[in-house]
Amino acid sequence: MTNMDLLDILGGVQGKYLLEAQQLRTGGRKPHRLRYMRQLAAVITLILILTLFLNTAPGVAAVEYVKEKVTSLIETLFPPKKMTINVEGMEYAGDYAADGVEPEVTAEAPQPGFAIYYDVDSYTMEKEGDITYIRPYLKPMTRKEVLEIYGDSLFSLSEEEQERQIASLMNPQADPSLPNCEIEIIHLDIPYEQTASQERAELEGQWEITEAVAGNRITFSMCNGQEWDSPVEVRDYFSDEQGGCFRITSRYYLEAAEGHGVRFAAIVNTFAVIPPQGSADSISSDDMP
Repeated sequence: MTNMDLLDILGGVQGKYLLEAQQLRTGGRKPHRLRYMRQLAAVITLILILTLFLNTAPGVAAVEYVKEKVTSLIETLFPPKKMTINVEGMEYAGDYAADGVEPEVTAEAPQPGFAIYYDVDSYTMEKEGDITYIRPYLKPMTRKEVLEIYGDSLFSLSEEEQERQIASLMNPQADPSLPNCEIEIIHLDIPYEQTASQERAELEGQWEITEAVAGNRITFSMCNGQEWDSPVEVRDYFSDEQGGCFRITSRYYLEAAEGHGVRFAAIVNTFAVIPPQGSADSISSDDMP
């Protein structure tokens, strides 16, 4: 069958494309147009394959793996360390790890991030929307552990009360009748001095406030009452060096001031702003707590 026979059969197909195909079959020169079309087809095929792969379980896992590796800035800049603090008159050494929020470069405006260390044996970090919380870790215990640690104090109780206390210690729960014990961290798009001024005007009717200023940080220490369970709040306003601020609120009650209060203060003192990468204020090793 000749080239003209093919043209007669295929009708509207331009003859030059068939002639180019014939040249390829006989070892002729590869036309540039055909090479471009093949490259385009290869790219489209690759995109289709990737799209299908990313919709599979292994594909999703691969994406999460890559995200985990990319978003390791906090782990790189703030490795785990040991810290010693004084809790209720006793030196306490704990294992501290850093976590927080990675900085972002968005189409609208760069968003700074932050890192903060916390005692991983005593607290957990949770993110709820745009808010980060550090809360006491209520560690479950086995019956054997409870008896080994609290056996002497349980011995004086009745059998019924012993079982009640053992069950409570095996599955500890926060007492809903007491004020929350937690640290709350949120980013606000308002300068820290302006934020502190506005919020002080709102808080003065509810709290006794003591204010302290140190560098780019304003601290409100607040108490509402002198009873053992009176709520206490400490608000720290940190400049993010981008025109906004981070507000850190530590909550506990008066009797917990020497426990959670001291621990929270040590945690907040490790707080560090992470500017968007590439900005003039990007964090250096000298800025790390």
